[in-house]
Amino acid sequence: MTSTSDPAGTVRQYRLAMRGMIALAGLTLLLAIGGTRGWVPRPLGLMSAAAFLLAIALVARFGLRMHRQILAERERRNRVEMILLIAGQLVRHDDISLREIAARGGPVGEAADMLLDGRRERTRRS
Repeated sequence: MTSTSDPAGTVRQYRLAMRGMIALAGLTLLLAIGGTRGWVPRPLGLMSAAAFLLAIALVARFGLRMHRQILAERERRNRVEMILLIAGQLVRHDDISLREIAARGGPVGEAADMLLDGRRERTRRS
């Protein structure tokens, strides 16, 4: 799986890969059962059992990666929302206090930096 800049697209890719692996796991499980019952040659049944285990391991891996991707996206979205909420509270501060807050860093510093940039841009346009 290649990493893309679109997190939703990456999750979609993992979900598609998981569904394909689940289908492959189902097919190999049927062949493995067929090998034990004599419906297909025994070596084919053994190879199918090994392929089934591999497919299940890949499903688990894709599932974990997809879960991590979803959590990372949720964290990014929450961070942006938090910074915007903080910026809304910092609007009433003057430039000097905003510079002091920005120097401290962290999410509050980012919000103060955003406000200072916006004020500079507005001043430049006027």
